[in-house]
Amino acid sequence: MLRERLLVWFTASVWLASCGGDDTASPAAGGGGTILTGAGTAGAGGAISGSGGGSGSPDASKDAVAPPPDTGPSGFDGSWDANIPDGGRPLRMIWELELGSPDYGTGALGGTGENDVWAVGTLGRAAHSTGDGRWQSRDVTGPRLTGVWAAASDNVYVSGYVNAVYRWDGSGTWDRQIISSGAVLSAIWASGSNDLYAVGPEAVPTAEAALVSVWGSGPNDVWILDGQDNALHSTGDGTWVRQRTGLDPGGGAIWGSGPHDIYAINGASVAHSTGDGRWTLQPIELGPLNFLSCIWGSAPNDIYIGGDNGTLFRSSGDGHWYAEKLAPGDERIISIAAIWGPNNRDVYVMTPVGTYRGHP
Repeated sequence: MLRERLLVWFTASVWLASCGGDDTASPAAGGGGTILTGAGTAGAGGAISGSGGGSGSPDASKDAVAPPPDTGPSGFDGSWDANIPDGGRPLRMIWELELGSPDYGTGALGGTGENDVWAVGTLGRAAHSTGDGRWQSRDVTGPRLTGVWAAASDNVYVSGYVNAVYRWDGSGTWDRQIISSGAVLSAIWASGSNDLYAVGPEAVPTAEAALVSVWGSGPNDVWILDGQDNALHSTGDGTWVRQRTGLDPGGGAIWGSGPHDIYAINGASVAHSTGDGRWTLQPIELGPLNFLSCIWGSAPNDIYIGGDNGTLFRSSGDGHWYAEKLAPGDERIISIAAIWGPNNRDVYVMTPVGTYRGHP
């Protein structure tokens, strides 16, 4: 049984969400919108269908300050490593390009731990690593893959820029689960294998543009970013409260370490909230031809943002961002497609020339 949340509202164009979108617009579509929520079923090759839905509470269409959630996991285990400073410049990582690793220009990274790492990207390409430096192809035929979420090594969900979610059960093939709305998908996140959110070039009624990114700390604390860079927050009841982040429109990504530590980015700026409904812009110095594409962290004091020119921007959670090159001296312009790691001492960064792996 798969309980899915599919959030849809057709729009004329959308920027691919997750880490490392491109400038490909979605097909033109009509106005209006629908939202599919609730319990649904997904069998082999079957449709994912939800029941219920609606426009939310009477005040949901207004800007509002959402109270911080009082439940839900923090999103990390609370025991970050001593090599991460509390404030100040993070200690530099040693980055090594893994031979034969995924070299997708757009896509996502994810997994369940050091021995279970997934990469998905363009043209239906997918790969898996057990952490030994080798990658095995697990390609999906057809669409560009946009997001990945893993509950276990034999229970992995992938969103595609097509009306389907793909599930890996360890059998060697992907189960294509059709989305009944016909929506294409830009990102995926779940609080558990029975609580899955997939978002795309559509939106909930409180959004002002396409949905481009989704993240949560638990079933009662879910965040979506729309193409106007509004943060939409839900406590899991199907209603969404819009919050102005202060970012310029243009798409981006959203991530947090827990319910009181949330970040949103667009191509050139970073905003932060403590979960009280208010957002503060944080200064970040971008070099020429640089563009922010994705964000991830292992803890509140170990945060990464991907940029162009092979540049990472890192913060220890004090509001300051420091540039770090994946390959100093390499003049190739390397855009960063995705960032993820099982912990702060083992971090993967996917680029069009391959996937780098970092350690202290």
